[in-house]
Amino acid sequence: MECEPLPCPNAIIELKNISHYYANHIQALHDINLCLHQGDYLCLLGSNGAGKSSLVKIIVGLLEPSQGSIAYYIDRYAISYLPQESYHLTSMPASVWEVILTGYQDRRSPHLFYSKEAKTYAKQLLEDLNISHLANRQINQLSGGQKRRVLLARSLVSKPKLLILDEPTTGLDAQATADLYALLAQLNDKSLSILMVSHDHDAVRKYAKNVVLIDKTIQFFGSKHFWHLKEQEKNQ
Repeated sequence: MECEPLPCPNAIIELKNISHYYANHIQALHDINLCLHQGDYLCLLGSNGAGKSSLVKIIVGLLEPSQGSIAYYIDRYAISYLPQESYHLTSMPASVWEVILTGYQDRRSPHLFYSKEAKTYAKQLLEDLNISHLANRQINQLSGGQKRRVLLARSLVSKPKLLILDEPTTGLDAQATADLYALLAQLNDKSLSILMVSHDHDAVRKYAKNVVLIDKTIQFFGSKHFWHLKEQEKNQ
């Protein structure tokens, strides 16, 4: 593993010796040690089958690792996850507005009523993502790119401390992609921590702070500048 070690003070999540096996002893991950830091913008890279989705599912609690441990230094409710596919949300007969508000989680008041603050912020997200005109549309009538932006708004409405995104630009056109990256950068500047699975190396160079490259185990972990230097060396 080539890495520029990142210390773990200010970590919000720490993974120690994480390994995972599927049926028939197929190994998805081996001995992953990784820290996610407060305010980071960490991009997770790797080829198909490298274990990216398995690692993300372990972090958000959808998958139990076969070995190793995870320490959470933030409330688990402060983690928001935008997966590649959310058929159970995008196929329901509900309006865009209703779907976005289902992402609101007020731990102090776990009933189904939404606060004025939540509704105000939801309206702001509609504007930021250029989907205000879709608020009253049924989500199952939207295009793939429109659904993607609605689900991003849903993942942000609870004002999480950590946002995890798996290929968030899938289905988006060039302008929508640029708008999404710009919004994420603004939120990161306001201290939102981001972990993003991506194949978009141009976006990584422009927006990421740190990079982790995996192929079942960690191949690289460090700053995007160090990663860029390594990429240049490989291409020479």
